[in-house]
Amino acid sequence: MARRKRGGVKVDTRVEELKGEETLAHYNSVMLEDINSKMDLVLESVADFKRELSELNAKIDQVYDRLDRRFTTLELAFRALKEEMTGIERRLA
Repeated sequence: MARRKRGGVKVDTRVEELKGEETLAHYNSVMLEDINSKMDLVLESVADFKRELSELNAKIDQVYDRLDRRFTTLELAFRALKEEMTGIERRLA
């Protein structure tokens, strides 16, 4: 569906179909208005995407930090168990 702009010119009006006050300059103005409107939507979408990506990165960082602490705890526990087992092996030998 064609979008109507002022003066009866639509975004998809062919240049050859322009009549009277519908000058090429007016037609170009209508086209630029449409392009600017679409660019505003694109820029708004990019800004929203960047915000969401930043929030996702923050969540990933939180999960990474939590997992890193858990792995550190597990490594310490395994080292302690290894030392205990080494001590038991020495006593049994």
